[in-house]
Amino acid sequence: MLRHLLQVRGLPAVGRWAGGWLGHQGLQALFRGRIDLILMAINMPGVDGIETAKMLRAHPTTRAIPLIAVTALAMAGDRERILDAGFDDYIAKPFDHGQLLQRVGYFTDRS
Repeated sequence: MLRHLLQVRGLPAVGRWAGGWLGHQGLQALFRGRIDLILMAINMPGVDGIETAKMLRAHPTTRAIPLIAVTALAMAGDRERILDAGFDDYIAKPFDHGQLLQRVGYFTDRS
């Protein structure tokens, strides 16, 4: 759904981090291409989004790529924990499409 939403607005969506690329395979794909923004789930099999964010922030090639968590985690403290892990922003599910596009635009200079 995120991929389709972005593509309809003319924003290229490369790959599927949360649904297809996981852990080290995903990191290798990032090192090979130009990525402007990462929308990432937190609850993923294998390496979760928190650990993945920490790995991305530790690597010189990926540390400056904006990270937005798109997650169902919306309990007290979840937002702070996610932002403390290195995410630049946090969007709780279910999310408003306009809000998501506004945040993507903010981080990619597109609105």
